[in-house]
Amino acid sequence: MNLTIGTQITSDSVLSGGIGLGPKKAPISIAKPPQKLTVREFLESVKFSLGATQGLLYALLFVFIVTFVVFPAVTFDASLKMLKTLKNSSGWFVLMMNTVFSIFDTVGRKMGGVKFFDIGVTSIKVGAGLRTLFIATFYLIAFQVGPSWMFVSDWFIILNMIVFAFSNGYVSTLCAVKAPGTVEEGRRGQVGSLIGIIITFGIFVGATFAIALTPVLNMTPDIKN
Repeated sequence: MNLTIGTQITSDSVLSGGIGLGPKKAPISIAKPPQKLTVREFLESVKFSLGATQGLLYALLFVFIVTFVVFPAVTFDASLKMLKTLKNSSGWFVLMMNTVFSIFDTVGRKMGGVKFFDIGVTSIKVGAGLRTLFIATFYLIAFQVGPSWMFVSDWFIILNMIVFAFSNGYVSTLCAVKAPGTVEEGRRGQVGSLIGIIITFGIFVGATFAIALTPVLNMTPDIKN
């Protein structure tokens, strides 16, 4: 006598993805439903997030305000003695300064993302505040203030741009990287989304100040090609 042992496969078991397990249950979602906020509640939430980052988002804002108060208008209102023999020396100066800024801003951003070059929150805010000095140094260069071996010398103009560009990339990257980690997990997404807005607003404010200072810049000595 032959005995056949088998299992009957029903349509329910096929649809459930298994045998004898019954109908498949829908997955349970743990995602929270989107929270609807009024404009006032949103602004209050943003204000709270700004204050909760230990001042890093304010430092990020300040970095870009300082940068665009002087760059590019004031930074290009100068010249290098080494370029005087070239035709259209002012054009070569702009190209050189743009290149220096791009290179060292990139170097600063790269170093800001490396753990070995990480610094504390207080040091970051101090670094952002010290960048105010660049407003003075670039205007001293533009007005060709003495002594001749310093503010009007080639070495100082180039070095000033190198430190200016490096600090812009380095400090801003540290602010952007560290800011989300200073708040509770539920607010990190909002802080991260605010970084781009802060940078854009800082550029706008800095450029607005630069336009307002145009009459001052027009008082600088003329630069001959």
